[in-house]
Amino acid sequence: FTAEAGKRYSAVAYKQSGEEFAQLNGSFSDAYGAGEITGGGGTFGMDTEGLPMAIYEAPTSGTYYLNVQCWAGGAKSFIIKIYSNTPAAPVLSPASLPDGTTAPQEITITAAAGASIYYQYRAVDDTVYTYSAPFTLDIDTMVAAYAVKDGIYSGVSVGRYWYSDTKYPQFSPNYYI
Repeated sequence: FTAEAGKRYSAVAYKQSGEEFAQLNGSFSDAYGAGEITGGGGTFGMDTEGLPMAIYEAPTSGTYYLNVQCWAGGAKSFIIKIYSNTPAAPVLSPASLPDGTTAPQEITITAAAGASIYYQYRAVDDTVYTYSAPFTLDIDTMVAAYAVKDGIYSGVSVGRYWYSDTKYPQFSPNYYI
């Protein structure tokens, strides 16, 4: 595809057949078959159709390629679309907690004007919430967020929130027995 300098592009795989979500890795490059194939956009395990498998901001105008690898077994069929004007991933503030934090913290998520923001508590549940206002967090978890603008999904941003002195249950017998 032909890219314009400074524009952000994303590659999204849509499942056509097969049992599982699109298990593809991809990376953009300026040469066919060049570059390491990585997870690219990083969906952080979120099985949300529309999240990009790779995101790339073209440094110069020209021809670019998407290199793709399927890491799942079995026969599957996908359609891969490349979108321009991919919104930037949202920003979580704070992105993490300073050492020694014990009190609940307010988390704010921002994105480009006009974008809808969605988030998920990764260590707690798989529910995807619509962000509308800052929320208070008082548990150890990771928050994964993405934005959608004009029907195009951003990559996923992740905030890591670990509180000091968190007590975890002890199980008996433990795994050493």
